[in-house]
Amino acid sequence: EKRIKFSPGYEPSHRPWMTFIQIRKGQSKYKCGGSIINNYWILSAGHCFCEHLKCKSTKKGKLRIDYNPQNHIRIITGLKDIDLVQADECNCQISKPVKIHIHPL
Repeated sequence: EKRIKFSPGYEPSHRPWMTFIQIRKGQSKYKCGGSIINNYWILSAGHCFCEHLKCKSTKKGKLRIDYNPQNHIRIITGLKDIDLVQADECNCQISKPVKIHIHPL
């Protein structure tokens, strides 16, 4: 089994709460990380969802996404080798977010 080592002695399998978030815009793919915090929520950085895809401000000044996340975002858990997800051959769970909340600044 092929594994990526990020630093000496570290293997991703030791961090089961980590997720790989893949953002697609047209033919381009971007990536971010996330942390599973319970059965329903994954915590990630807000720029992951607004840097390459469109977000807009609400009347109250909060930021919200202006796209359907299921069309652009995949959340991959159980990933041990990032090369396998690029080839769609990973033994992992791939899901799509139902909703994304951007924390107010």
